[in-house]
Amino acid sequence: MKRLLLLTCLLVPALPGSDVQTERLIALGKLWAESKYFHPYLAYRDIDWDAALIQAIPKVKAASTPEAYAAAIENMLHELSDPVTRVIAEKPVRHPELQSGEAVLNEGDVLVLRFSGFRQSPKIKEQIRKSLTSLRDKRGLVLDLRSARVAGWDASAWALLEADITPQLQGEMKQRVSTTPLWGPGQRIRMHTGLTGMKYVDNIDTYYSAFQVTTGKRFMPAAAAVDIPVVFLFNEYSDIPVFALALQAAGKGLIVAEGRLNEESLVRTKRHRMPDGVEVQLRLSELIRDDGTGGLTPDLTITAGDHPAGDAALKAAIDLAQNPKITAGVRGVRLPAVGSPPLEEPYYQTPYPDVGHRLLAVFRIWSVFEYFFAYKDLMGEDWDAVLQQFLPRMESARTAEEYNLAVAAMLTHAHDSHISIRSRALFDYFGVPAAVDVRWIENQPVVTSFRNPIAAKEAGIEVGDVILAIDGEPARSTIDRLAKYIPSSTPQALTRNVMDVLLNGKDGTAAVVMVRGRNDLAREVKVPRSRQYPAVALPHRGDDKNQGEALRLIDPEIGYADLRRVDNSTLATMFEKFKNTRAIIMDIRQHHAVDGRRVARWLTDKENVPMSLYEMPLVIAAEWNDYDMFSQPVQSRKAIQAITRPEKWTYKGQTVLLIDEYDQSSDEHIGLFLEVANGTKFIGSATAGASGVTTVFWAPGGIQISFTGSSVRHADGRQLQRLGLQPDVEVHPTVAGIRAGRDEVLDRAIEYVRSGR
Repeated sequence: MKRLLLLTCLLVPALPGSDVQTERLIALGKLWAESKYFHPYLAYRDIDWDAALIQAIPKVKAASTPEAYAAAIENMLHELSDPVTRVIAEKPVRHPELQSGEAVLNEGDVLVLRFSGFRQSPKIKEQIRKSLTSLRDKRGLVLDLRSARVAGWDASAWALLEADITPQLQGEMKQRVSTTPLWGPGQRIRMHTGLTGMKYVDNIDTYYSAFQVTTGKRFMPAAAAVDIPVVFLFNEYSDIPVFALALQAAGKGLIVAEGRLNEESLVRTKRHRMPDGVEVQLRLSELIRDDGTGGLTPDLTITAGDHPAGDAALKAAIDLAQNPKITAGVRGVRLPAVGSPPLEEPYYQTPYPDVGHRLLAVFRIWSVFEYFFAYKDLMGEDWDAVLQQFLPRMESARTAEEYNLAVAAMLTHAHDSHISIRSRALFDYFGVPAAVDVRWIENQPVVTSFRNPIAAKEAGIEVGDVILAIDGEPARSTIDRLAKYIPSSTPQALTRNVMDVLLNGKDGTAAVVMVRGRNDLAREVKVPRSRQYPAVALPHRGDDKNQGEALRLIDPEIGYADLRRVDNSTLATMFEKFKNTRAIIMDIRQHHAVDGRRVARWLTDKENVPMSLYEMPLVIAAEWNDYDMFSQPVQSRKAIQAITRPEKWTYKGQTVLLIDEYDQSSDEHIGLFLEVANGTKFIGSATAGASGVTTVFWAPGGIQISFTGSSVRHADGRQLQRLGLQPDVEVHPTVAGIRAGRDEVLDRAIEYVRSGR
């Protein structure tokens, strides 16, 4: 039996832009989000759920009373065409008493047991128990389980049968009316392993959505059981037992409905506590039988009438019991086996959507990260508080730029360097690259190399110049301004990302840059910008950054491998070349072109060595209960990535991996493999701290957003996200080293290999 949870609150009119209005909108958005991912109808029915939210928003904003707020919510839920999902009345509906008199009737050769309209007593229980012994002599059985909802007391018929008549008695009843086992319908709920369903985006195959089906309840017969037709009589308020559907499906029972029936007692639901004392019930599951049909279908429906006189429904039930026409077969509509919900629209028609679509954006972003972000536990922030902060900001955005920047600023609170935000407005805001690379060196922006050497040299800027100001704005101010809109997992990733766009601007213009050079004197240079220049800066590697052999001997005992230019096909060549060395220095700074698992196979002779731990959100709805237990829907699916087999021989020398903040995701993954394979040492600085498989979704205005959908940890469970690979020997480039053309990280690695420290 479901209990109505009543809330008390101050019922005050909502003023435009008030905290009350924001609270109401947030509750609406959360209800919309949970419905979107968990209501079964939205997995296969053609329902424009976005439009339902957008239409509800102005009604919620205009609501001046709790009743108007409840009506706005009900209007949105109406789009589901589901009587189970509804606003719950504050008080139970009054219903006339259905009957008075005896609970046990003998209508000729039909036994009638009535459970409605009065409280059960020991006397009534005993009457029912005795009557069951006479079933063998009866032609049929009618169970009148209509319910009377009276204010302050829910006389739910089946609840009385299940609880007040004791488990022994209700179990005895179920076991006596069929000589064969019976199966009730199963339940199916939606589940998601990551986010899917984005229009115009090929989501990676790692992620999918599905139905999870649970087996229906089985009812076993007793030795004294008889096959007797059973007719159940229900009304709108009945808590319908699964046993009734089991008998109906087996061709041994009939269901008579007095008016419309509601299957909410048969499916899983969750209660949402909304502001102003409003409470909403949300369906989470639907019935499904072994023939693929679902739903609740009565065999006969009688229009509800006044009671007790002229009880047409009861008379019809008795007539059916005397003259049953029972056939087993399809008892509902056939459900699609696979869900295919409408794809997410990007709404790219305008970069500045209307207020409804802007609020849709904030709710879509919130819900995606609430349910599908692999590192929600590492955010370090209250994601609900972020929603509360940015909802009014999205609403009040006056231009496309303000709106797009609000989206970007909201996403920085997820702290994930895998987040990329692409839109026309943001491209215009950040601009195109300048001709030079900039890197954060010794707590200041420093020119480390050229994206276009000719243009840079013509501008008079030099490697090693420290940037003081850009276009009249102090460099520190520019950095702080840009950092507000650039998501990142770690401080080192943030400065890396900001440096990549520090000198950006409008295509064809020049950045007026104040720099301090080798002589410590400040000078002004004009650095051209062009969309033709590479968008991502390259890390400094000294004079040989883009020169020299990918595989070379530093001396007869030390090999160097630039893994940017070594792929899987040349790995065997690499290890053959360095077979007789005592150490290999492998360099993944900036990126790599080789599979880390393939490298690790040459470094260990053990099989099935765990190299990393994967974890993916496995999102399954949880139903409400009185203690808030199990109310969080996000679970997880874990996997171990391992080396399945070593190569034909194993390199026994020492290995070193050069790392820095430009290493992210798959670069960091190599480190996970190598540290387990043979204890490879890391030299350099901490990596970006963002690893896992990404996925993509849209926000209105044509904003494409990627984020991490599955997490990765060290093989021993240590955290990688928001930390990065930590160097065993920490070394950072210096301004002096940059100006001298030295690769100080490589120099330190050579020293470490030679000295052992």
